[in-house]
Amino acid sequence: MTVLFKKYRRLAGGIILLAFAAFQATGQESSSTDTIGITPRRSLFTKIGDYFKDSNKEKEPGKFDISFIGGPHYSKETQFGIGILAAGLYRHANQPEAPVSNVTLYSDFATVGSYLIGIRGNHYMTDSRIRLDYKAYFYSIPSYFWGVGFNEGSIAGNKTKYKKRQAQFTVEMKYRVNSAVYIGPILEFDYFSAIKPASLLPWTGYPLTTYSYGAGAAVSYDTRDNLTAPKSGVMLMVKSIGYPRIASHSRPFGITSLEACLYQGLWKGGTLATRAYLSMAHGKEIPWGLLPAVSGETLRGYYGRRFCDKNEMEVLVELRQHVWRRNGLVAWAGAGEVFPKFSRLMMRRILPSFGIGYRWEFKKNINIRLDYGIGRFHESNFIFAINEAF
Repeated sequence: MTVLFKKYRRLAGGIILLAFAAFQATGQESSSTDTIGITPRRSLFTKIGDYFKDSNKEKEPGKFDISFIGGPHYSKETQFGIGILAAGLYRHANQPEAPVSNVTLYSDFATVGSYLIGIRGNHYMTDSRIRLDYKAYFYSIPSYFWGVGFNEGSIAGNKTKYKKRQAQFTVEMKYRVNSAVYIGPILEFDYFSAIKPASLLPWTGYPLTTYSYGAGAAVSYDTRDNLTAPKSGVMLMVKSIGYPRIASHSRPFGITSLEACLYQGLWKGGTLATRAYLSMAHGKEIPWGLLPAVSGETLRGYYGRRFCDKNEMEVLVELRQHVWRRNGLVAWAGAGEVFPKFSRLMMRRILPSFGIGYRWEFKKNINIRLDYGIGRFHESNFIFAINEAF
């Protein structure tokens, strides 16, 4: 994951402060004056440039290294808005060789009346044998829903406006069995609500508001060199969460996901990242907000949850190239599909995704990314987010 979530797929790429900071931090060289006794005054822009110039330098173990960035953005969904985020890195002073923990706090406010606040991160315990992966957020935003299934999502006339409110809290405790194998429990809470929909037809058979509590477990094999911008290694994971009837106000259901990621160095500064993913929902009454979906978070270019069903799968290949100092570029190609059962997999339902993106290293192994993705049915989208898509 990336460390911001799918809401930021709607943020267009006009981040003025980010562009200025990238220019200042990558192009600015240290300078001095030979004039004795004169201290030149620094402008506001120079101070901002100096702030970001060293933001990606590693700090001493034991120190909490945090930096802030923010600025305006625009997209057709959110119109004008302001996004602010803070990214922090830290590790224990008595274990300088331990993996680096990270935390990201983010918020966004737009003129259409949308807002988002959240936090997510990966925390290594003192002995590094236990890692906590967590995320929590709440947002409210004008959105659209087409219904459940590929056929419903492919019909432009099904597009229905509503105000979406969502909250989620997830924590995973991963115990390191050996150098690469992790296993541990998962706790999750989800809240979805469709407020004042223009039509109820897309939600036929589904409650507009749902609360779901779940518990499960995950097993993973992980040799990535880092969690936020991996350049080598493998990550294989099986995750399953069950939601009891008493908590979800429906029949019991469960969601199981399989994920495989491979990262290979190709040449100087070049990385080939590959991802395969499958999500399967089990049960007869599954809340619409938890149905597996093409989220636009990894298979970029699609409006979030336009295509959802009981199963979703995708394959993605991305070339990442460091270009100069803290700047990089990416290009990707992939495809996904949603389907009610495996016997209904069809070539005509494949959802392709292509795109390019820009990367700026905000902190060590934490990239600000700006992607433009193109999908089927004339879908396209700008994404402004932090950390790689996978």
